[in-house]
Amino acid sequence: MPAIYQRAILAILGLICITISIVVAFQHPFGLWHWFWLALAGLCLYAVRRMA
Repeated sequence: MPAIYQRAILAILGLICITISIVVAFQHPFGLWHWFWLALAGLCLYAVRRMA
Protein backbone atom coordinates (compact mmCIF):
# COMPACT_ATOMS: atom_id res chain seq x y z
CA MET A 1 0.00 0.00 0.00
CA PRO A 2 1.44 3.41 -0.93
CA ALA A 3 2.44 5.71 1.90
CA ILE A 4 -0.14 8.35 0.92
CA TYR A 5 -2.97 5.86 1.52
CA GLN A 6 -1.49 4.81 4.85
CA ARG A 7 -1.28 8.45 5.93
CA ALA A 8 -4.86 9.08 4.82
CA ILE A 9 -6.15 6.03 6.72
CA LEU A 10 -4.25 7.02 9.87
CA ALA A 11 -5.55 10.59 9.63
CA ILE A 12 -9.14 9.40 9.25
CA LEU A 13 -8.72 6.97 12.16
CA GLY A 14 -7.30 9.81 14.27
CA LEU A 15 -10.27 12.04 13.50
CA ILE A 16 -12.70 9.22 14.29
CA CYS A 17 -10.93 8.65 17.62
CA ILE A 18 -11.15 12.37 18.43
CA THR A 19 -14.88 12.32 17.67
CA ILE A 20 -15.40 9.28 19.90
CA SER A 21 -13.34 10.95 22.64
CA ILE A 22 -15.51 14.09 22.54
CA VAL A 23 -18.74 12.06 22.65
CA VAL A 24 -17.47 9.93 25.55
CA ALA A 25 -16.27 13.04 27.40
CA PHE A 26 -19.75 14.55 27.28
CA GLN A 27 -21.34 11.33 28.52
CA HIS A 28 -18.78 10.52 31.25
CA PRO A 29 -16.64 13.60 31.91
CA PHE A 30 -14.43 11.92 34.53
CA GLY A 31 -14.02 8.50 32.94
CA LEU A 32 -10.81 6.98 31.66
CA TRP A 33 -12.22 6.00 28.27
CA HIS A 34 -12.12 9.62 27.13
CA TRP A 35 -8.38 9.73 27.77
CA PHE A 36 -7.85 6.36 26.07
CA TRP A 37 -9.53 7.54 22.85
CA LEU A 38 -7.72 10.88 23.03
CA ALA A 39 -4.35 9.16 23.42
CA LEU A 40 -5.14 6.80 20.54
CA ALA A 41 -6.06 9.78 18.36
CA GLY A 42 -2.84 11.51 19.32
CA LEU A 43 -0.82 8.44 18.40
CA CYS A 44 -2.54 8.17 15.02
CA LEU A 45 -1.93 11.80 14.21
CA TYR A 46 1.65 11.57 15.47
CA ALA A 47 2.22 8.58 13.17
CA VAL A 48 0.94 10.64 10.24
CA ARG A 49 3.49 13.34 11.03
CA ARG A 50 6.30 10.77 11.36
CA MET A 51 5.50 9.31 7.93
CA ALA A 52 5.78 12.72 6.25
